[in-house]
Amino acid sequence: MKAEILILIAAAMISVGPMSAQAKFQVVEVDQILTNPDQYQGKIIALHGIVGTAALEERTFTVLDSKSSSAGGTHARFVRITFPKRGQMVMPTTGQETIVIGQIVKRRGGTSLLATQVFTNRADIQQILAEGSITQRPGKRPGDNLGRDAHPGDDSQ
Repeated sequence: MKAEILILIAAAMISVGPMSAQAKFQVVEVDQILTNPDQYQGKIIALHGIVGTAALEERTFTVLDSKSSSAGGTHARFVRITFPKRGQMVMPTTGQETIVIGQIVKRRGGTSLLATQVFTNRADIQQILAEGSITQRPGKRPGDNLGRDAHPGDDSQ
């Protein structure tokens, strides 16, 4: 199991590395991914939703569909988000709106996303949603601000 996760992380890092500075990521919702996971398998996307449960020690959290689910729903559909074991990460808060950039991975236990970047700042999210996609900024690789905007007032990092 650990070897499988390491292989997935390595594959994601290789596929993210050579991208041009102007790479665009399509914004999708949880229900879109769960309805047709094969369409997104292996692709890097920007997932929009609401943070469900979070487990800092496991470096995972869930993202619920922002249109059809609430953070406290008992039958909410979700995509599990996993962070690579590198760098510092700030876990988003339950109920917080988010956009997560990462690669979709289909496993026996369901569909998950290997995250490289997390946006929780309301202004950033609104701008990304208005454009329908996100363009990687020149000079920044996905993950350069991994979770840093989860606490906008804490710029000490």
